[in-house]
Amino acid sequence: MDKSLLDAKLRENPFAQLSVVVQDLIRDDIVSFSLQPDTRVNGSQIAEALGLSRTPVDEAIHALADEGLLVQKEGRRGYYVYAMTRMAVEDLYYARKVVEGTASYLCALHNGQVDIARLKKMAYEFRDIFTSHDYRRLGELDPIFHKLIVEYTKNEYLVRMYHTLDSAISYHNGRLSHLLVESPELSVPSISTQHITICNAIEFGVPDMAQNAAVAHVDACADMLRRTIPLY
Repeated sequence: MDKSLLDAKLRENPFAQLSVVVQDLIRDDIVSFSLQPDTRVNGSQIAEALGLSRTPVDEAIHALADEGLLVQKEGRRGYYVYAMTRMAVEDLYYARKVVEGTASYLCALHNGQVDIARLKKMAYEFRDIFTSHDYRRLGELDPIFHKLIVEYTKNEYLVRMYHTLDSAISYHNGRLSHLLVESPELSVPSISTQHITICNAIEFGVPDMAQNAAVAHVDACADMLRRTIPLY
C-alpha cells in the first residue's frame, strides 16, 4: 500500500472521507491483483504503511466486506480477498442475462423514455476500446451502459435487483480490464459492436432483438472471463 497514492487522492479532494479513500485504495489493489485472491488483509500493516490509525482502515475493510470484495472464512480470523469461483461466475452471468435481457426488452418496448443518443455515444466509445486497446476503460464503460438501460425501464424492482449485482459486476469487469491491459491478445473483438446492436434494437423498437442481443453480449463476456481469469 503506497502512502503517496493516499496523499495524491487527498490533494485531489481534501474533503474526502478518509475511510472512503482507503477503501478505494484497497479496492484498486484487489482489482489489479496486487492483493491476490484468498490473501488475508492485514489492517495493522495497511495503517502503518499509510501512516494512519486503525479506525479509517477498519471502516474501509468493513465497507469492502459489504461490497463482497472481502470475505470471512469459517474457522479463520480476519478478512480475505474474494476469490472468483466458477460457480459464482455462472451464477452472476445468469442473473445478468435475466435482468439485462428483460431491461433491454422493456426499453425497446417503451423506447420513448430512453436517451438513445447517450446510449449510442457510449456504445461507440465501447467499440473504440477494442481498436485503441485502451482496456482500462472497459471496466468503466460496460457496467454504466447496462445500468443505464436498467434505469431507463423505470421499473423499480429491476433497478433494485440490478443494484444487488453492482459490486460483483464492477469487480469482474475491473479484473477483466486489468488482464486485457496486460495481455491484449486475449480480447474478443466481436464483443466490441454488441452494445451498438443492443442500441439499434432499442431505437427501432424491436424488443425480442434487443433482449437476444443483450443475452448474447452477456454470454460473450462470460466466455471471455472464463478464458482469461483464473477461477477457483
